[in-house]
Amino acid sequence: MLWKTGKTQQAVSLLPVIENGKWGFIDNTGKIKIPIIFDQVGNFEGQIATVQKDNLFYLIDTTGAFIFKDGYEDINIVNKEFVALKKGSFALAGKNGKIYSDFSYLFIFENKLNTLLLKTDTNSYSVFNTITNELLSDRFTKVEVHEKEKYIEVKQGKKVGLLDSLHHYLLNPVPGEKALFEKGVAVVKMKDGFQIYRNSGIVCGDTLVWNGYTVLSNNFATAWNSPAKKYILSLSNGKQFPYSNFQTCEPLGNTSLLVLVNVKKRGLMNANGDLVLPIEYDAFKFENDSAIRCLKNKKIGLINYEGKQIFAPQFDRIENFNEYGIAMAMKDSLLGIVTIKGKFLTPFKYDDIAITSENWKAYRNSSMDLYTLKGPASIEEMIHFNDVGSVHIHKKVFKNYEFSNFDDARNINGSD
Repeated sequence: MLWKTGKTQQAVSLLPVIENGKWGFIDNTGKIKIPIIFDQVGNFEGQIATVQKDNLFYLIDTTGAFIFKDGYEDINIVNKEFVALKKGSFALAGKNGKIYSDFSYLFIFENKLNTLLLKTDTNSYSVFNTITNELLSDRFTKVEVHEKEKYIEVKQGKKVGLLDSLHHYLLNPVPGEKALFEKGVAVVKMKDGFQIYRNSGIVCGDTLVWNGYTVLSNNFATAWNSPAKKYILSLSNGKQFPYSNFQTCEPLGNTSLLVLVNVKKRGLMNANGDLVLPIEYDAFKFENDSAIRCLKNKKIGLINYEGKQIFAPQFDRIENFNEYGIAMAMKDSLLGIVTIKGKFLTPFKYDDIAITSENWKAYRNSSMDLYTLKGPASIEEMIHFNDVGSVHIHKKVFKNYEFSNFDDARNINGSD
């Protein structure tokens, strides 16, 4: 046998039958469905089966029609989509009758992560993509498919590289012993350490080889050659920055920001290595509404995902921004409305606010004000104001809203 097979597909209700030394197929009622004319037959795998006639093998469907007109010295069903053929040379073909590639030698090893691993001569391997039905022209001395991590490690002599599931290069082959892909970052193991590569395939950092590393995100890694000399690597621009005035660091949600921690204070670094917020904040809390909450001296401020300030710390509480980019906030124990762009839509003087998506009623003592996205409502807008579906939020309730609680942020960042 020249090939390893894939998993057997569920058989259709056609059964092999022999008569006068010849084989065919019947259904479960005993009716002949495929003529009894073959020397040998195999069971149906899915919708196809191999048969032999006059010392040649053919592939047939459930009607008995030949998928390939020619007969072959051998046919092997790889999986539900592909077969391997031998007729002097070898070929990889689809069960639709299309031949994709011819080889002088063929051994099929694996079928996972959209990849058939083919040994096409005694010394090299090829990879065939089962989504695009394309064979990568490059040849490799070793191929390892990492199905769970969704990448393929390839080796060409003393060089290693990485492919994604569509066989695009994540890392073109470079000198090294082994290649890894961690959190979207390519890492190459050398004899004397590790190299970390940016998306462009350029080695990251001025120190080319490291004794140890940790990939924090697809924007940052830390690396060191001794415990006393640790660096942050920016995978955006390839620069390295020594640990200075901080003890540890960690990514902030799925942003391109890095939290720098010194004792109980925190700051933020962007992907270019710039300190966008000094190390003087108590906590940061990532939210999926385009704004990051920052806590300083028990007051909450807002910054965007690039680290630019929206509001300086001044609020007691602030809710998530809605689809129109507005949110209710509390300042000095009174309620008001702010926008994601850093604008105050109302003064902070209200005890109770009834909110809909685009407008709201604000109450103070016995008076009521109406607002729209543009600001205070006109008399005509007041007449047509529709508060169906509005939700009344009183300041006493709002003060205890879970979304504005920083306890989890303190825990995440290691504060007491």
